[in-house]
Amino acid sequence: MPRRVSVVFLILLCLATSARSPRKQVWLEQSSRGGTASAGQLRASTQAQAVEALLARNPPAVTEAFLTVERDRSFDFGETNPTSRTTPESFAHIALPNIQHGISPDEAVLSLYLGTQSSCLWAVTQEGFEFHRLAAPTQLAALAHEFRNAVESNSPHRDVLGQRLYRELFGELSAGVRRKPQWLVIADDTLFDVPFPTLVAGNQKGNPVYLVEEHSTQRISSALTLVQPVHRAARGAFLGIGDGIYNTADPRWTSRHGRISSELRDSTFQLTRLPASGTELASSAREWRGNTNVLLTGLGASSASFQASLKMRPRVIHIAAHVIQPDGNAGQALIYLGLSENGRPQTLTQNEIAKLNVSGSTVVMSGCSSAGLQSVEGAAILGLTRAWLLAGARAVVGSRWATPDDTGELFQVFYRDLRDRCDRGADGRVIGASLQQAQQAMLRSSTWRSNPSYWGALYAVGKE
Repeated sequence: MPRRVSVVFLILLCLATSARSPRKQVWLEQSSRGGTASAGQLRASTQAQAVEALLARNPPAVTEAFLTVERDRSFDFGETNPTSRTTPESFAHIALPNIQHGISPDEAVLSLYLGTQSSCLWAVTQEGFEFHRLAAPTQLAALAHEFRNAVESNSPHRDVLGQRLYRELFGELSAGVRRKPQWLVIADDTLFDVPFPTLVAGNQKGNPVYLVEEHSTQRISSALTLVQPVHRAARGAFLGIGDGIYNTADPRWTSRHGRISSELRDSTFQLTRLPASGTELASSAREWRGNTNVLLTGLGASSASFQASLKMRPRVIHIAAHVIQPDGNAGQALIYLGLSENGRPQTLTQNEIAKLNVSGSTVVMSGCSSAGLQSVEGAAILGLTRAWLLAGARAVVGSRWATPDDTGELFQVFYRDLRDRCDRGADGRVIGASLQQAQQAMLRSSTWRSNPSYWGALYAVGKE
């Protein structure tokens, strides 16, 4: 059963280019040539025009344009966080080598930019820096939107569109970048909603080779986050919440409260139970094998119990609950945990989440469209994902669209792989790689879970 509801009623109740440039036109620059952009450019309201002007030079000032865009992205994310120390001045003197120093040998940073007149891709590794002009912004945006919808709806044209979009975005990357198994992707506007793992990177014996079979993909808000120290991943407590009581016909409600008054019944919005979510929580916690497992279900799935449990500083927070979107507006999404003791809805709003302290935690939301968003100009990360990152989460895993109420086979593989990486002392950017392993396992399962519309819904966003 889908875990998303898009109704205004429940919310009120709960809250009572121009032509395309030649693809062969590519510039390669080494680290020693990295330039810097002024703080004034970052603050200017005409930042987009400034970037366009830099890219219009012959040869273009590609490094300066890259740093300008990444500084703006970083500041745009940090300025709304009361505890953030991210300011224009803090990144004013960062040059390309500083970013490259924070990239591991297995990683490549792919920064996609859609301007008003032109689009481009910057690719950064330890060894070098590439710049590629892409198709016109309107053309890319239309193709990205069509492909995203094709994956969600399991359209017969999905793989054809996926191969076309892959070539448009990454077709001119050097062999060195393509050999990197871990891709850190930065994309905003329309491109943020692209399910990158489902892009078709090639064909083998007549079958599509999906991007997830060659690369892990983890989103980051800005390349400048790479200049910050990376903390090693470690295991710890597991906090799970889900399988709440969503209607007064639930036996767990009637066994405790008996018959409900007609007044309360009429004033309470009834949602279907998510029976498999309890199994999902239990199996996920079992695979994680943390030092403490706390599972909040039934009437225990309350906002008060959840906030109290945060005091144990969990390493993993897994949420298997309904996600509510008023009129499909992901920018106003909230998590609906279930009914309280008095029959009132228990929710977690974005504002409430952003004020929590989940420092160092990985947050996984398996609810439908839990990490969905609408295209907003210049904003890479919005919605519930942004709220958790503002609250201090190191990484967030969520879904782009509706997913079935499942027993958690994908998450079992995810936590098993993540646990092993933590035990080996891997660095902090492991979430994307663990999600890749889980998605690959589903792809190869020869079941209904093999369909990209299932495993392609999930993506990971990291802060470091």
